[in-house]
Amino acid sequence: MIQNTDETPINYTACCTLADLTPQPTIEAEKIKNAKRGEILNKDCLLTLREMQNETVDLVVTSPPYDNMRDYGHDTKFMFQIICRELCRVIKKGGVIVWVVNDQTIKGSETLSSFKQAYSFVNNGLNLHDTMIWKKPNPVPTQSTRYQQAFEYMFVFSKGKPKTFNPIKVKSKYAGTKVKKHRAVKSSHNYNNEGIYEVANMKMIDNVWEIANTKNDSKHPAIFPKELVKRHIETWSNENDLIYDPFAGSGTTLIVAKEMNRHFIGNEINEQYYEYAKTKLF
Repeated sequence: MIQNTDETPINYTACCTLADLTPQPTIEAEKIKNAKRGEILNKDCLLTLREMQNETVDLVVTSPPYDNMRDYGHDTKFMFQIICRELCRVIKKGGVIVWVVNDQTIKGSETLSSFKQAYSFVNNGLNLHDTMIWKKPNPVPTQSTRYQQAFEYMFVFSKGKPKTFNPIKVKSKYAGTKVKKHRAVKSSHNYNNEGIYEVANMKMIDNVWEIANTKNDSKHPAIFPKELVKRHIETWSNENDLIYDPFAGSGTTLIVAKEMNRHFIGNEINEQYYEYAKTKLF
């Protein structure tokens, strides 16, 4: 296992005590599904996680409040290590956690918080299945001695091999082209007896997704692009799976899950954002 040498907590606080955080599972996935399509809760995600049964969630898509880079109207310090442990407990075998984060630069050096968090998920038994990039064609202009920050990490963790993979495909630029096998190149293509294969009409997209950032409004400072969430939900889950977002914000993950016929549950501790998300959801 990779060991996180930085044992200092990220100055975590939460609106609950450590005694409150002992898992006391009462929420079962089937009960959530049978009760209604989904819900958003105005309380700390740790209080919800402790109530969840082991291995009940199919997919987590979230972006935590990282490095105090935005003002969310409340204390954004959170008990990451415990949240990480609980997410790893409630995710199903074959389930996936998509963790969208970035790092703040302080005194000329990036904090590496995103990678420390990635190490923690691996230390808790998950695989780092893929390190994907969300490339922003419209990043916020900056004036410094650094190139303009135009991406965020999308860490894809899985409990074992992902049980669902529905790859997104686009039309191939070279569809129908006949390619001759080269002796020195290993390939998985299906060549015919003459050592030739024909490029398929469709090809899988790569792991760098260029998606425009959603224009923020007065209700929330960092709204997730629906297209980004849609792609992850389509790739890593099927209809009627349970999607969870512990930092729901304006509710984008939950809204897209509902539109795609998935069950969903989310937490948002800020009452203003919670009410805003609820009006869009129901």
